[in-house]
Amino acid sequence: MEEVLVFYNSFLPVIAVPDQQDKISARGYAMGYLGGVILLIFNLIFVLFPGFFGITMILLHPGCFPHCFLMVDRFSQITFLRLPKYTFGKRV
Repeated sequence: MEEVLVFYNSFLPVIAVPDQQDKISARGYAMGYLGGVILLIFNLIFVLFPGFFGITMILLHPGCFPHCFLMVDRFSQITFLRLPKYTFGKRV
């Protein structure tokens, strides 16, 4: 997931003034790690207790990939919908 840092770093000067960039950057990293931990816990429960979800062992491990896709897809919509478009040359 390190490839998303390219986009993250390119938007940071657009959405924050220089004296607030550290605070916003730290908050973004914290939210990213929190989301990753929540997904990890959910997938661990999914793998350790498949009967709770009504899933057989055959579908178990490939079933974790759609969870990851859905999480990345849903949270990336915030970027697509809320951040400004055409930011080349525009800085706060």
